[in-house]
Amino acid sequence: MDVFLWLRQAKELQETNFWEAVNELNEEFHDEGRYISHIFEETQVILTRRWKQQRVRIRRPWEQLTLYRLGDPDLFLSKLMRDDPQDLADAKFIVGRAGWDEKEIEAIIADACVPDVRELREEFADAAKHFLQWRRKMKDRIVLESAVIAAVTYDREKQTLDVEFRGEGSYRYLKVPALRSIVIYSKPNQRERFGMRCRTILHT
Repeated sequence: MDVFLWLRQAKELQETNFWEAVNELNEEFHDEGRYISHIFEETQVILTRRWKQQRVRIRRPWEQLTLYRLGDPDLFLSKLMRDDPQDLADAKFIVGRAGWDEKEIEAIIADACVPDVRELREEFADAAKHFLQWRRKMKDRIVLESAVIAAVTYDREKQTLDVEFRGEGSYRYLKVPALRSIVIYSKPNQRERFGMRCRTILHT
């Protein structure tokens, strides 16, 4: 678990038993794989300017503890700090849960406060670029009600057709003209025969 502190809060916590409590907590839950791994100040991570106002309170029957998690926009940006497959997968989950469209995602990325560290700026730029590429690709993804085919995605620029099979991985067809992809997509009454029809059209 990561902890985010606002500027100068770490110094304020020196006057409390916070750091001792963190050490005791980590020792107690270490064997369960639950512990606080990183503590950041806001200037060390990528967040929006309104991150404190956007926090979501975690409500539990605690008497002496008030706990918040990052709001979805800031949690999303924190996952773009590294161009890492797991972090990008987390970012995709957050966007899917929030239901943002492409313009909303681009606005959140544009509102990011990125620390003036060259490596971090480069990593964020790459992660954001790869995420937006995936998002634009998913706009062309069509989910099918087929027992064989889960979904198809057509890339007009590369002329590729990705076919996702249920429980059998996926396959990419190359050099697929847009007209043929339209023929494939425009047969909703034949979705159960999509797999066979796709192979027939693409191999003729």
